[in-house]
Amino acid sequence: MITPANPVGTVVFSSGGDGNTLYEGSTSAPVAIQSVFDANYEAVELTFGAPFSSGPGWQYDVNGQGVRAAACRYAMVVQWLAQQTPSVPLCATGNSAGGQLIGEGLAHYGLGSYLTFAELTSGPPFSEVDQACDPNVPPAPEYCSGANVGTSVGVSDATNYIDPAYPGPWCSQYIQTGSTQNQQQFLNDSITSTDAVLNYPITGVRFLFGGMDTSSAIRNGVSYQLQITSPTSVGCVPDAPHDIAQVLDGAQMIAADLIANCHK
Repeated sequence: MITPANPVGTVVFSSGGDGNTLYEGSTSAPVAIQSVFDANYEAVELTFGAPFSSGPGWQYDVNGQGVRAAACRYAMVVQWLAQQTPSVPLCATGNSAGGQLIGEGLAHYGLGSYLTFAELTSGPPFSEVDQACDPNVPPAPEYCSGANVGTSVGVSDATNYIDPAYPGPWCSQYIQTGSTQNQQQFLNDSITSTDAVLNYPITGVRFLFGGMDTSSAIRNGVSYQLQITSPTSVGCVPDAPHDIAQVLDGAQMIAADLIANCHK
């Protein structure tokens, strides 16, 4: 956490994957953080592990209850931060699974009451968990990258980032076998579940994608964006990979979006 003398707001940065590394680990991410700080915002990096502990990540040790239950950890931190800085706007950005945490928080944990602005980059990559684990969704061209892909995250990502929240390798097995045995659990855990909150009247939500990202994250992210009933915006960084802050113009765009929109 870096704090200016009289901050005009607070911005939370979250990395992707297990979320157990600092956001600044991406090549140009320090530029985004420093730019936000230079604009007089308090910058907070959230990690579920290194460098402060050896924690495996946000999806682990939730008694098999799934990604929705695991995401409450992020939501609790954001709510705590809101209580510490009630007089200034609180905003957030997260890449890939970091965006998944924001989406789950908005849909299921009331973060629309706390966040003034949220920028989800390269995702949420499994906004509809059932679709992200389904190997049979036909490919279609993605926004920004134009990649012709389905919605499945693939066996490797399912094994590393979704399965740990469940009692077993549910998502990766679905991808490999096509079994729909756990479909209802996946539907319930989705950001766009039937009981999800998809209207955020006081939270501006923006989605940012990379033109070099050929994963299914863009399709999954756009699916969430299209189901939000309050105003949203979407942007593209043509030369950015999945980790948008790896490239300088990606990091600069993230910072510019946060500075422009993190105001009450």
